[in-house]
Amino acid sequence: MSIEQRGSDGRGGIDPTVPGLPDDEDELIWTAGQAMVSYDQGVMASDLVVMVHAARLYKAVILEMNKGTFFACDAGDDSPSERLRRALSALDSAVPRWGQCGAFFIEHAGIKAVVQSRSTPNSLAFSFHAVSGAVPFISETGYRSFITPRAPFATLVDDAARMWIEAILGEIKRPVMIAPNYSTQDFTADYPWLSPDQIGGTSHFVEASGQGAFGF
Repeated sequence: MSIEQRGSDGRGGIDPTVPGLPDDEDELIWTAGQAMVSYDQGVMASDLVVMVHAARLYKAVILEMNKGTFFACDAGDDSPSERLRRALSALDSAVPRWGQCGAFFIEHAGIKAVVQSRSTPNSLAFSFHAVSGAVPFISETGYRSFITPRAPFATLVDDAARMWIEAILGEIKRPVMIAPNYSTQDFTADYPWLSPDQIGGTSHFVEASGQGAFGF
């Protein structure tokens, strides 16, 4: 039986009951990984049914790993949800699948950022992190979170991140300099894979309207 079929109740809801799951944790992690792949494929194929079924299976794995309860399933580094995130994360700097954790660099409209995904097939959570305190960004703190209820169909994660930067720039009108009380932190400490070119500043950025501007 395929991942897309397992656990289907025909109602489109996330029913965590999926019979026949393995007991071994390595096999459960593999099953969750297959659900993640299926979710990503569903996004790219614009198939909401596949996405729902994959999310249901992933959630069922969490339930199985947590001995039949969702209580504290995402509480701390040793929780089932966190173990799955670590085991299934993308490699450093690689653009993750939909529903996968990871961190990658992006430059768009003059904004340089590391995009972090803390996502699963059941929760799509992202954050943007500045790579330098000396160049314009999309927030004065060097950090901006973004949660989306559903992945945009037929769109890769990095292309979606560019769309979200555009949307944020539309809200704030133009990039802002990072505030002095935040600008002295080490923005690259958690991302040793960043290259000097990625970290280096730029003096030119593009406003949401398309008007070029300069930041000093």
